[in-house]
Amino acid sequence: MKFHSKETVAQRVTPGRIRWFRKEVIEVRGPEPIGVVRKRRNEGEAHAPVILVHGFGQNRYAFHMPERSMTNYLADLGFDVFNVDLRGHGRSATLGAERSRGVDDYIRGDIPAVLDRVLTLTGAPRAFVIGHSLGGLCAAAAAALD
Repeated sequence: MKFHSKETVAQRVTPGRIRWFRKEVIEVRGPEPIGVVRKRRNEGEAHAPVILVHGFGQNRYAFHMPERSMTNYLADLGFDVFNVDLRGHGRSATLGAERSRGVDDYIRGDIPAVLDRVLTLTGAPRAFVIGHSLGGLCAAAAAALD
């Protein structure tokens, strides 16, 4: 795991609600480099980790829009949020990750690699994984691997 940046940012949670967060840009080294943005409240301890997995043809911004941000909403509630760019998407593409050959690359490669690093980094025994569309399918399939 490689940290690309760490900063404290003021960002919108919902219209009229702005909060301060600790933001880290992380590179998870798995079969392909995977870009992850971690957010948590600026003060206090974080609750359980939450991993957000975007849908087909999207990137992490599916969960982080300018006016409303699920990433920031969960972080504001106290969760330790990890917003993933699957291989070939968003920040992962910038890091040099090739596009997947199929969903199996996400299911057997990306999600397990991110989950392993998140649990190691946080020391938590488990994490919530939330997926949108293809991300939901991949998250459920990855959970069934063991």
